Amino acid sequence: MKPLFAPNIILVEFNESVTNETINDTIAKYGTEIIDYLKYINIYILEINATNQSVFDILYMFQNDVNVSVASLDLYTYTRDAFKPQHLTTPNDQCYPKQWHLNNYGINPGVPTGLIDADIDAPQAWEHITDCREDVNGNDFVIAIIDSGVDLNHPDLVANLWTNPNDPPGDIANNGIDDDFDGLPDWLDPDFDGDPNPLNPDDDNNGITDDIHGADFSDIRNPDASPDDEDGHGTHCAGIICAEGNNGIGVTGVCWRAQLMVLKGNSPFRRGGLSQFERSVNYIIQQKNNGVNVRVVSYSAGISRDDLMRHRINAVNAENIISRSNIENIYRNAIQRLNNAEILFVCAVGNNGQHIDRVDGAGAYSDYPPKLTLPNIISVAASDNRDRLASFSNWGTTSVDIVAPGENILSLAMHGTYVYRDNDGDNKVSTGDRRLTSIPAIFPAGSTVRGDDTDCVEGYRIFNFDAHEKYWDKNGNNRYDAGEYI
Repeated sequence: MKPLFAPNIILVEFNESVTNETINDTIAKYGTEIIDYLKYINIYILEINATNQSVFDILYMFQNDVNVSVASLDLYTYTRDAFKPQHLTTPNDQCYPKQWHLNNYGINPGVPTGLIDADIDAPQAWEHITDCREDVNGNDFVIAIIDSGVDLNHPDLVANLWTNPNDPPGDIANNGIDDDFDGLPDWLDPDFDGDPNPLNPDDDNNGITDDIHGADFSDIRNPDASPDDEDGHGTHCAGIICAEGNNGIGVTGVCWRAQLMVLKGNSPFRRGGLSQFERSVNYIIQQKNNGVNVRVVSYSAGISRDDLMRHRINAVNAENIISRSNIENIYRNAIQRLNNAEILFVCAVGNNGQHIDRVDGAGAYSDYPPKLTLPNIISVAASDNRDRLASFSNWGTTSVDIVAPGENILSLAMHGTYVYRDNDGDNKVSTGDRRLTSIPAIFPAGSTVRGDDTDCVEGYRIFNFDAHEKYWDKNGNNRYDAGEYI
């Protein structure tokens, strides 16, 4: 059976008023040592070195310490994977006609017959904006994705990767070029990528040298600057957000041009501990504090009762593990801090086909982060090309904010290729929230939306999703409509 959590790792948040001396004494007293301190979200990642006590014993001691606000296991999270006759703005990408989620003609090639206009009305939105590198006020605009990384060399994505202005790369070794223009090529230059020499500085002081496009936190002890995808999930989601549009090849994203910051928080097996998520959020907030205007985070992993039940754990015990692990508060802490930094958090609601707002014999159904009630969260279910809730998608009457296309979605794949995916087979993943990650976040405050069941919550546009018999509305009134939104 696969492990449920990273062995011998605990995440701890101490109360703000606790002194460093007390913190260090407490960490030592309970037989742990610091792997990392994420100061922007006040989380210590601790490793247990005590040999005479279990991880649960030490977790219990931290949870009952008056100086501790939150203590949690490093529980693994799991990846969630119309005919319009008028002239509208459309891209020249070769496979754009197959992308029904952007513009559904009912007979889009490559997918079953669909319902005309069961899409996000992307061409209507593109009449107003295709370039997401700046917001409507001309400010820099960066999208962050926490996933399995991306194919950093994909020809349909490379132009839209964010470049870190605070940690420029040094000279690249053994390519015969003076990349940093200091007159010293290759081995003559002590400042080349990966060299531990102090002349190759970590310019933005985040512990990762030359993090040009983001960071890889999949190895808890050895984070690095290469968030290259080994799975395909992150690449597919990134393509839906911002595959380069109107470049004559492949597919297009909702944003034709963008700045995508890549945080690799999952292993090749689509498993990532809470510590990887926490480190990713810490990185995002640090970059925001350093002047990088990150405005929206895309996240399609999480933990639910059904995720644990796959390990032959019954419903009651699964809920007890989630409750005792404090995963709810760990997620809440990090996402609240994103909210404090004015960063929107878009997450998938999961792929277990469950009503996540129900209460049954095992208690209230757990599904985090979608069930958190924070103003910057948009939790998204998946629909098919006939405006029906996708068969695999979770749903809910209060926890789900909106539905977006998420089945048979054509997007990027590894090694410069393309693939249809959702969550209904080996070649498919959940993508129900990717459309939302780009266009709506450009207008984070002061926007109004024409349509039913809409709110403006602390400046963020939120939809209420009422899933009656697993359908939000027989007319699809709560499906995301980018054209109407803008």
